[in-house]
Amino acid sequence: LFETPLLHYVVEGDENRSLPNNIALSRRAYDFGLYFYRKRDLRRAREAMDAALRFDPSYPLAYAARCTVRSEMGDHRGAIEDASRAIDLDPNMADAYFNRGVAFGRLREWGNAVNDYTEALRLALSVIHIRRCRRHTPTKQRWSPSHSHTH
Repeated sequence: LFETPLLHYVVEGDENRSLPNNIALSRRAYDFGLYFYRKRDLRRAREAMDAALRFDPSYPLAYAARCTVRSEMGDHRGAIEDASRAIDLDPNMADAYFNRGVAFGRLREWGNAVNDYTEALRLALSVIHIRRCRRHTPTKQRWSPSHSHTH
């Protein structure tokens, strides 16, 4: 299924092996992880996300996606760790807060779940607001660093 021998080697290989930092291969492994997740093959989705993170340990989307896979596999504490890492890397990632909230809920840690759901909603609403403002603002009037003014 893997199109390149290197990806086959990475995803099917030893999880403790260090790999060169390669963003393109990380994204490719992430895409495979999403493919396997959609096919409900959680084991292979987890392996592909692990590979994505071995290639690029600073990839917040892969941590957020692996969080979902781990939670669905019953590893809720591991899912919380992954979501927390994604949030550390990108504090504006609403999906990571939501996914962590799901994991907290599955552990019946309701206060933490509600806090994360609230933050996910706040972040998602701010993105919606920004998109609406941009859509209703003429292109010439949109803010850009070169047009900013200090008072």
